[in-house]
Amino acid sequence: MSAYTPGPWRFVPWHIEEGPPAVRCAEGWIVATTAKDEDARLIADAPVMREAIDDIRRVMERHERGEANANFVVGWVRGALKRLEDQRS
Repeated sequence: MSAYTPGPWRFVPWHIEEGPPAVRCAEGWIVATTAKDEDARLIADAPVMREAIDDIRRVMERHERGEANANFVVGWVRGALKRLEDQRS
């Protein structure tokens, strides 16, 4: 996978920016602009979504090797989803 701007990213609504809705990285640089706030929110969630997917992938690999049972996998997935929900709050 190619390099990307590390998170966290934050959503900036159209009425705050002097322009379209934006997504900014921790350093304040614009990562993306969009036509709608909803699209910018989704893009801003990308780093946390990537972390959650990576966590789920790691635990599924452990499960496939017999190192984690189904309850463990479900717990990890719930934790990853919780981080996504907390990011949206």
